[in-house]
Amino acid sequence: LTYHADFYFNNIKLSDSGIYKCEGFVDDDINSSFIIPSDVVEDYITINVKILTPEINLNTSDVQYVAGSSLVLSCQMLLLSRNIDKDTVAIFELKSNINDVLISDTSAPEVRSGSNLIYTAYFHFDDLK
Repeated sequence: LTYHADFYFNNIKLSDSGIYKCEGFVDDDINSSFIIPSDVVEDYITINVKILTPEINLNTSDVQYVAGSSLVLSCQMLLLSRNIDKDTVAIFELKSNINDVLISDTSAPEVRSGSNLIYTAYFHFDDLK
């Protein structure tokens, strides 16, 4: 005999991630004092919740820069926060387009704005060459 039960999660949130245990045993349906229930069996499942891919925008103040000047790059990510019910942080990496070399990295906490999460990082460059 196979016994089956379904458990439904609706509107999955980050807080739903984790390890769950299903536990059960078989007993007679009239609770006879002469029938001993089965041993308890259990199984585990890990539920991983993926955060949706955010939109990203890189902003600069000018298009052309003079050698020796300074530059601030503003990089912003926007994420729909409908199911984000835990604090999050964004990791930003600024890389050159030649050989994908890491120039700088930083992290930014979330800022909630309506139904969105906004993360902003600033990369400062002095004395451009």
